[in-house]
Amino acid sequence: MKHSIKKKIIILGAFTSLLLISASLLISMFVYRNRAYKELIQNVDRSIQEVEYNIEQEEYINFFFDVKSKINEEYEKNPDDPEFETYTEKYDYFAKKYSFIYPIDGMFGLSSYKASLQNTYYDISSTLASAVISSGGNQAFISYYDSSRKRIIFLVDSNFSINKKEETGKKLEEYNFLGSYYQRVVDDNNSDSNEDYWNYSINGKKHRVTTIDDADGNYICDIFIQYDEAPLYKSIGEFFLTELIFFLIAVVLLILLFAILAHYLLVKNVVKLTNNTKEFSNSLKENKELKVIDPEIKTKDEIALLSSSFVELETELINYINQVEKDAKEKEKINTELKIASDIQLASLPKNNLNDKNVHINALIKSAKEVGGDFYDYFYIDDAHLAICISDVSGKGVPAALFMMKAKELIKSKLMSGEGLTEVCYEVNNELLENNKQGLFITSFIGVLDLENKELTFINAGHERPFVINDKIEQLNVNSNFILGGIENFKYKTDVIKLKDGEKLFLHTDGLNESINCNNEEFGYERIKNALEENKDSRLDQILDNISKDLSKFVGNNEAFDDVTMVILELKKTKIEFTFKSPSYGIIDEVNNKINDIFSYIDKKILSEINIIFDEMLNNYVTYEKIDNLIINICVELKDNVFYIDLENNGNEFNPLTKKDKVVDSVDVEIGGLGLQLVKKLSTDIKYERINDNNHLKIIKKI
Repeated sequence: MKHSIKKKIIILGAFTSLLLISASLLISMFVYRNRAYKELIQNVDRSIQEVEYNIEQEEYINFFFDVKSKINEEYEKNPDDPEFETYTEKYDYFAKKYSFIYPIDGMFGLSSYKASLQNTYYDISSTLASAVISSGGNQAFISYYDSSRKRIIFLVDSNFSINKKEETGKKLEEYNFLGSYYQRVVDDNNSDSNEDYWNYSINGKKHRVTTIDDADGNYICDIFIQYDEAPLYKSIGEFFLTELIFFLIAVVLLILLFAILAHYLLVKNVVKLTNNTKEFSNSLKENKELKVIDPEIKTKDEIALLSSSFVELETELINYINQVEKDAKEKEKINTELKIASDIQLASLPKNNLNDKNVHINALIKSAKEVGGDFYDYFYIDDAHLAICISDVSGKGVPAALFMMKAKELIKSKLMSGEGLTEVCYEVNNELLENNKQGLFITSFIGVLDLENKELTFINAGHERPFVINDKIEQLNVNSNFILGGIENFKYKTDVIKLKDGEKLFLHTDGLNESINCNNEEFGYERIKNALEENKDSRLDQILDNISKDLSKFVGNNEAFDDVTMVILELKKTKIEFTFKSPSYGIIDEVNNKINDIFSYIDKKILSEINIIFDEMLNNYVTYEKIDNLIINICVELKDNVFYIDLENNGNEFNPLTKKDKVVDSVDVEIGGLGLQLVKKLSTDIKYERINDNNHLKIIKKI
């Protein structure tokens, strides 16, 4: 198992804990930062208010007015000032040009200050320094904005005690002491508001500012405290590190707690249910006795519901398997009974193919189910009349099979009683209608062959029309008769055909022509006709077997939906004729095979003796007659249990009967030797004639 449910739950718990704790940590940091920033701003504002309160005394106000006055006077005299890159350049310029200005602790003061004013300056600067310390800021300034000249005029800063010395050549922009900038020009884009000009004046550093007005509300100056957020972020960082350590410890503890709770509340029951399921599955695979395994999970949750469902499933599955085994035994019993029924049904059909001096009949039946509704029959009514029947019962299975048995026995019993075909069909039809609640019926072809005049009288009761096989294949035209078991008192009409020696009659049920393939195409009459044409000279069993193979190939994997029954009858030939021009030894097998096939009902010993006769005589003709264009004519006729054989050839005159029988010690045997002696012995009678320059040998063989 790649990932157990326990691992998945722990991972889910860890992820959830980290997510929640991270969110808590971020929220805590945000709250802490806002609170710290708020406290910083409050301290700065409070310091500004204290500075404002301390310097709103008259002497300080007068100081600001006095300084502003002096500076404005100088600006009126010298409105333009050059740009400086270093503090030294700036100092040298102002020291030489303005004698009243001198550096005071890193800023420019007025040399004409009175001592009292200088004391006042230091007092204000000390007040600003105290405000910086109490607020936690970096620097504090007092300035005013000359809106007419767009000038920021620096007055006092908080760093009076810091002595700034700059190295020569150092750029002015790197000197961060705001007091070093004696003045600045505000861009035209900047507004006149104090906030905007202070933003400009401190290069964007954080600050708080307030405005000082006199008693009449006139603008005097601005108090500015610059503060640094670096300590704030440092404290936030320290807070974050402390909180992070705490939260990581909390995450580990939560994960452990979550894992313990998950195990006892969920995983333990899931594992228990899984093991029981596996045990039940193994019992099922190994065909062991199945028992219901209850995990006994008592937690009132979905796992308990799943456990209960599993127990129900086990119970249902065991019941189902038991039922299946029971049904299998019942089915096996039914199949056995159906097999017995099928055997009984097949036993009711003719046991052997009929092959005698009059006819040769072969049949083939393939049921769609264990038992079917098709049947066939053939039997002698008397020595001169042969009955043949093929029928198809509507429906399938056992009901059709029982109805078939009834119909077959009715037809046979009434034909054997000597009744005519019309009476037989009339009575069978009415009797099949009695107590026929299922509405079953049969289609049937019933014929009686008169063996003396070779006429077949038949009734086709709604059945498939038979095929007659001779030089060509033809389907019989028949009268339109209704099915048997359909309409009470229906009067049936007969048809009569005359058969010739060697002609065949092919009968079949609709299961043959109506069989369909995967394309929903029927086998059809045309395919039956073509199959008969291809096999018309074959033995009867081969004809049926080849048609069956053609049907199986055509149908493919489609399940058979109807019984298929075929019966073929051949009227025996009593006379066979052969003509061979420039013959070879192969004619011997051809003649004997044909004789064995046509007269297969004759005793095999008799047929073997006839084969020997032809073997000896034809072998002599082919071997010793050396004339060109040798022609051999053969006629074999069976009449009244006697074979009449006539062998004719256009060779040299030769009468084998003139040769005396003798015992030959040498292997060199002359014409008419041992072979002819054997032919004489196997024949009942033998005669020779020379007619029209042809040799005629007539042999009689009684059987």
